[in-house]
This record gives sequence, structure tokens and C-alpha cells, in this order.
Amino acid sequence: MKKYLRTFLSLGLCLSFSYSFSKPKADTAKANREAFATFNDYLAAYKENDMSKAISYFSNSKDFLILANGKAFNSEEFTASVRQFSPQIKKHVLWYDTIYIRNIDTNAVLIMGPLRESVTDTNDRQFELNVTASIMMLKREGQWKIAYVTQVVQPISN
Repeated sequence: MKKYLRTFLSLGLCLSFSYSFSKPKADTAKANREAFATFNDYLAAYKENDMSKAISYFSNSKDFLILANGKAFNSEEFTASVRQFSPQIKKHVLWYDTIYIRNIDTNAVLIMGPLRESVTDTNDRQFELNVTASIMMLKREGQWKIAYVTQVVQPISN
């Protein structure tokens, strides 16, 4: 029985491996560039404190999900939270030193990496944060949108 199971698993592995190389090569570099440009446009809008523009880079479909420090938000909850929180912010900057981009499909890109965030509230208190994020971007109707985000935000002690 073990021999048959091992043979079956080996055959399945070979078939899936050969299938992955038999697919036509897509222009993944183009997809990566487009998704990365959209991600950087989002960061610029965030830095400008233009929350309406920043939110526009997120998918507003039913499949949108953001998981922040273990709490999940759908599109409506996330948008309401941002709109409630943003008037309390005077300045915020989100940046990265290194970012990793993994193409999943011509219409799906995963962006991962450690980010840093600096937030100054309306009382001039400043907070520095480490953000570890995985961001799934999907291309729909010709536009790249942020569809899924998993992030862990940790304050940096001063």
C-alpha cells in the first residue's frame, strides 16, 4: 500500500511540475511593474493625506479583506475606519527600504515586505511604527487594485 501511495504522490508531483512549465509565459515583468507603480501611487496619496485618493486604490468589491493585527475588515468597515481616523492625523508617511514582488498570474501580484510608518497627530505627537505587510493586488477591468492585505503593526519604542 505504501509503495502505491508513494508512486501515486510521485506521479502527481511530476504532473503538477510539468503543468506549471507547460503554461504559456505571461508578461509577468509588465504586471509586476504596473502593480508596483499602483502601490507607489497609493503610498504617495497616503503621504499627501488624501484619504479619498488613497482609498480609491483599494478594491471595493465583496472580496476585499484587510487583516490588521488579527482584526479583519471588509471594504465598508475599512473605509469607515479610515474616514474616522484620518481627521486626527496631521501627517503620515509610509515607506520601505526593500520590497518583494511575486507574480502569481498576469492579473495577480503579491507585494510583501517590512514597511515603516511615521504618524504625527493633530496634537503634534509623533509615532514610529514597523509594519510587516503582505498585499495582494488584482487587475480588474484594466486597473490594479489592492484586494487583500495582511499586516502586523508594531510601535517602535523611542
